[in-house]
Amino acid sequence: MIILFLTQMIFAQTTTSAQMGRLEVNMNNAEHNRIEYDKNLKIVETNIKEIDRVLKTLDKNKADLKDQINNSEKNKATLQTQKNKLNELVGKEQGKVDAEEEQVKALQAKMNLIKKNQEKRKQNITAYTVKVKEIDTELSEWDLQQAKIKKLQSTIIGKENEAKGEKKDWAAKKASYAKELNKWEKESSAAKSKHGKYSKLSD
Repeated sequence: MIILFLTQMIFAQTTTSAQMGRLEVNMNNAEHNRIEYDKNLKIVETNIKEIDRVLKTLDKNKADLKDQINNSEKNKATLQTQKNKLNELVGKEQGKVDAEEEQVKALQAKMNLIKKNQEKRKQNITAYTVKVKEIDTELSEWDLQQAKIKKLQSTIIGKENEAKGEKKDWAAKKASYAKELNKWEKESSAAKSKHGKYSKLSD
């Protein structure tokens, strides 16, 4: 009877030792997984913060470009108004030139005076025409600037969409990692509990 009892005790100790070994391996594996997923979660959160910063910068750039476009439109409108007024002046002056041509034919006595008036008005026409050309040049420059701004705006929108897509991907990874972290935290806690329980039994 004593020999049988000792044999049973040795078998029980061997079984408990094997179980404790497996529990300790499970506990270590669970803790390792918990640490790795915790690191991954922190990396994901850092990436999301960086993307948010980029998106904020892009929003500011978009707002600045919008202001520039508005100012550009206002400047173009002002120049166009000036151009229209100058064209009206050109038309009026040319009409006066035509009318005065008829006066030259009808009033030979006043021809010299009228010719002087014509010269002055022609000078005005020349000056107005030069100004119109200058405004046309400025309008072309504003159009070119607007084209560049719109191209830049399109680029920013593309980057913004790309950043949003990345944020969406990282958010999905964050949810996955958080889920796995929660799972392995539970596994780690359970493994530690079992390990502690069997450690007391083995003692």
